[in-house]
Amino acid sequence: MDKKTHRSQLEQYWGFKSDTFQDLPLQADSLDLFVGRESELKKIMMTIRKTVIGVTGTNGVGKASFLRKIQQGAEEQGIRTIYFSPLVPETSLFREFAKTLLLYALAGKIRLADFSGSEIKKHLHMFDCRVSIEESTEGGIDWKILVGKLSEKTSKQFEQHTEDSAISLLVSIFRSNRDFCVIFVDDMETMKHTLADSDVYVRKMMYLARFLQGQFLQDSTCFISSLDKEFYNAIQDESRRSSDTGALGFYFNDIVMLENLSSPELRQLILSRLRAAGSSRSLDRFITTDALIALTLATGRHPRKVLRVLEAALIEGASRKAPLIDLTTILAGINQQRLEYDGVDFRILQYSLAKDGAISTDKKLQKITGLRERQLRGRLSNLSLRQLLSVKEERVGKQRTKVYRLQ
Repeated sequence: MDKKTHRSQLEQYWGFKSDTFQDLPLQADSLDLFVGRESELKKIMMTIRKTVIGVTGTNGVGKASFLRKIQQGAEEQGIRTIYFSPLVPETSLFREFAKTLLLYALAGKIRLADFSGSEIKKHLHMFDCRVSIEESTEGGIDWKILVGKLSEKTSKQFEQHTEDSAISLLVSIFRSNRDFCVIFVDDMETMKHTLADSDVYVRKMMYLARFLQGQFLQDSTCFISSLDKEFYNAIQDESRRSSDTGALGFYFNDIVMLENLSSPELRQLILSRLRAAGSSRSLDRFITTDALIALTLATGRHPRKVLRVLEAALIEGASRKAPLIDLTTILAGINQQRLEYDGVDFRILQYSLAKDGAISTDKKLQKITGLRERQLRGRLSNLSLRQLLSVKEERVGKQRTKVYRLQ
């Protein structure tokens, strides 16, 4: 059975208008599904005039959707924005970057003081590019680019841009930019898959970051780029090796780290997807408490993992004619996604929920888990490191002890 048929049956059984539990980056027309990240969004909007800002986190944590949300907020403030997704080999990175900016200029989305319309078209010819531009209903731009060999006459007239000439062109573009704008650089991870090894990818990314930071540092432009964890860790390693605490700042003026969702954000995510699917179910009529605990443990509330497990569980539930997502159904989804699930940790979180969130290494919990006090302490500490439990030292009777609570 193909995915389309699967989803059709899924929507029919659960009464959904569409499959809103797919793991897809949010676009301008689906940002009502965006949940949480209030403090991170506020930080970005307060520092948006800084030159280069990095947004990092694990793959699937929601960096692309986060960038789209910032773009929406910037445009609501009347700020011009450009979205650049370099789905090209690393040997074409700066040419693709310059071409994208020229397309935006040709569409009137940015104003360049030193470039006439004919000059912009001339440079586009030098990228071997024929273009027609259509406005989308959302106010964005749909590009229709026809790429092919130029005529012999045009080839003689315009020499093709190289990466070096594209860099010089980029400097000129940003120096002539009339209005403050924010450039979003996304999907840099895709370049990693076109390269032979990750070291080459990291070096290319570092060069791009230095270029953005140093070669055309302009008050009229802000760059906000998504950074995969590998690149972020490489910068940190360089900082530690050089004993230069400012090494990170050499590449980026600010870094925003996206963590996994909190427990309230997880609930909000599920409810927002239900509402978008046209369902009026409450959370407890959609997923049991035990299933939600198992989902939390297996995914760590990582957005991509959550959505993939839920979609698999919905398909399993439809095949079993289950009235809601129960523990058996969610475990099937967890197994399908090949995620780890620990029964002892599950009983610990169950017990925490029954105790209104606050637990310690008491005798009852030791009996429930079959662990000795020292082993249990290690488990609780691990759950705390995974941000599934918070820990605080509190006075219990006459002694002070560590008390753990559900996050």
